[in-house]
Amino acid sequence: MVDNVIVPSLHNKVRMITWETLLEEMAALLQNTSKVPDRLVEHYEKFGEKYVLTSKN
Repeated sequence: MVDNVIVPSLHNKVRMITWETLLEEMAALLQNTSKVPDRLVEHYEKFGEKYVLTSKN
């Protein structure tokens, strides 16, 4: 897919990540930021519960 969408000179700049990795990194960012709205934290928690945790079962 990367070959068809991104010019070859930029391939080494692309980082493919999983949903699990995205949620882990977002959770760390949200925990380390003091002014994060509760609604945003809840959004990522619900996303993880709905799309990541259920897909492992």
